[in-house]
Amino acid sequence: MFRYLFNSKRIAIIALIITVITSVIIATSTAGSGEDMSEINKAANSQRYVFIIYILSLAITVIMSVMVWKTSNKYQDAVKADADARIEEAKLDILKMKEKVANAQRKQSEAELKLAAIAKKQEWRRLPLEIFLSSLKSKQTASAEILYPENDAEAYSLASELYMGLLASGWEVTQPQIITLELTRGALRDTANELAQKIPLVMLAGVNINGISVLAQYPPNRNADTPAGNILDALLKCQFPISSTHDEALPADIVRIVVGTKP
Repeated sequence: MFRYLFNSKRIAIIALIITVITSVIIATSTAGSGEDMSEINKAANSQRYVFIIYILSLAITVIMSVMVWKTSNKYQDAVKADADARIEEAKLDILKMKEKVANAQRKQSEAELKLAAIAKKQEWRRLPLEIFLSSLKSKQTASAEILYPENDAEAYSLASELYMGLLASGWEVTQPQIITLELTRGALRDTANELAQKIPLVMLAGVNINGISVLAQYPPNRNADTPAGNILDALLKCQFPISSTHDEALPADIVRIVVGTKP
């Protein structure tokens, strides 16, 4: 814009100079250089000079107009280039901001998943009673006993739910009991006392530390219509981590369910 104003000012100065020159030429031509110059000749000279100056003025005006046009275009191109550069810079800033937002959202999602996993781990196990009852419906029953680790409220809660579910399915079941050495598997119960004291009672009872274990006199098979197999199948359908084993010391009509600590 400054260049445009500068060029406009220069045009005005040139036009003023031309006007002054024209006046001087006219004055000079009218003054005459001799006595014998007629008024017609004087007028012709004046007209010729004015025409020449007029042509020069037009030429100068055209030249200056072209200069103004070029400088104006350069200015507009510079403004456009600067605007384009700023737009590209803004686009880069937006992309960086989007990347930061995406990273923040990803970290938030990861944190939420971790919190959800922690919350799920802290939640107590619950017996899906409808699935459990449906799995045991019209199946062979027997007597059952339920064991759980001492001072484990969560395991006791699940053992109580299993107790109620088995009662509702027509089983004869005793109240949940705390695991003691006397209630552990016969083969392990007879282990030297010093060794037995080093093994958690829940393992002596047949559970690999965590989860639930089903014990019977013979190894339970979920595909066989036996009381132990039916309970094993029902618990697996409830999606509990299950293990099964046998204890020859158990009576043939007893199925033992050992509820271990939550995994």
